[in-house]
Amino acid sequence: MYRGGSLVVIDDAEDREDAMEGSSGPVPYWISRESEDVDFYSEPEDENCYICEAPPVCPVAGYVSFNGVCYKDFAELKTYDEARQTCAADGGLLAMPKDDATNTFIHNLGGGAGIRWIGLTDLGNEGQFVYEDGQSLASSGYSNWHPGEPNDAHQGEHCVMMFDTTHGWNDATCSLARGFICQLG
Repeated sequence: MYRGGSLVVIDDAEDREDAMEGSSGPVPYWISRESEDVDFYSEPEDENCYICEAPPVCPVAGYVSFNGVCYKDFAELKTYDEARQTCAADGGLLAMPKDDATNTFIHNLGGGAGIRWIGLTDLGNEGQFVYEDGQSLASSGYSNWHPGEPNDAHQGEHCVMMFDTTHGWNDATCSLARGFICQLG
C-alpha cells in the first residue's frame, strides 16, 4: 500500500492519463467503487480495463443468493405454519419458485434430499393457489405440478411441497412435518 497518496476521481480516459502522469509514487493498480454492487479494477498500463460484479451478500448467515434473492434450505421437519414462522424470524418467507431456474435452484439447494415446503397455498379458496407474497399462481405464468397434482386428496391438502426426486409440486396437508426453504428479498 502506498502511503501519502491522494484519491483521484477518474471519469474518462483523459482523467486516467492525467492521473497516471501526475503520480509520483508506485501505482500498482487502480480500484474504485462504481456502485454498491460493481467494483472497477485496472492495472495502470492496462488499456483493457474490466468491470467485475461483487457477489451479492445475503443479510442473514447461511443464505445463498440466486438471481438477487437469498435462499436457505432447512432439513429440520416442521409443519407449514411452523416453517413460515421460522422464515419470518429471519425476515423472509417460504421460497416462491416462479420460474424453472429458481425451482431447480431451490431443489438443488437441499441436495435434492427430502421433501420441502414452498410458499404456496390454497388456504383462502380451494384450487386458487397463492404465493406467500400474495401473487396468484395463475398470474405468475409458471407451475411445476407433479403429474396428477394438485388433487386435494383427503379434502384437506392446502399447502404445497416440492418432491425430492422430481422437484414437482404436490398439495399436501399443512400439518405434515417437512423440511422447507426460506427466501429473503
